[in-house]
Amino acid sequence: MNDRLRIGKSQTDQLERENARLADQLKEVVKMNGHWQRYDAQREEYVLKLTRTNQELQDEIDELRGRLDAKSGGKSEMPAKKTADRACETSGDAEEPQLQKDSEVVAALTDQVTKLRGRIAELEEKGNRGKRDEDDQIALLREQVHVCVEDFKQEREDREKVHGDNLKLMKRLALAEEQVS
Repeated sequence: MNDRLRIGKSQTDQLERENARLADQLKEVVKMNGHWQRYDAQREEYVLKLTRTNQELQDEIDELRGRLDAKSGGKSEMPAKKTADRACETSGDAEEPQLQKDSEVVAALTDQVTKLRGRIAELEEKGNRGKRDEDDQIALLREQVHVCVEDFKQEREDREKVHGDNLKLMKRLALAEEQVS
């Protein structure tokens, strides 16, 4: 009878240790779940920020294109400059001051158009670079979410297994206690 009692006590101690270990695992899983939820919220905020920044850059590009079209009248600056230069070459002395002013205005507008086109190209490159970076970041985040989802599936399976093991151990404990009595 004493041997049975010792065996029952040993099994009870073992089951209690197993329960404590499983409880610790459950706490760790809950803690990791909290971390993942905070991470997911931060990731979502970051993606929204990148999307807003991308939209702002696109709006700025559109605005600069509109200004460029307004300044150039929807035409390329090169034909306007050539026309003004030809007009200066063929004009008489009486029209020369007016044509000189027009030529200076055309040259100034041409310079502005060139600067605006450079700025548009710069902003487009920045937007494209930002878009590529954003796409890379989104792909990385999606992969991380996939890993987390798979991890949570595994954790759920582990919790279900642990719960089943606990039930089995509790039944064995009850049976052992019944046998000891």
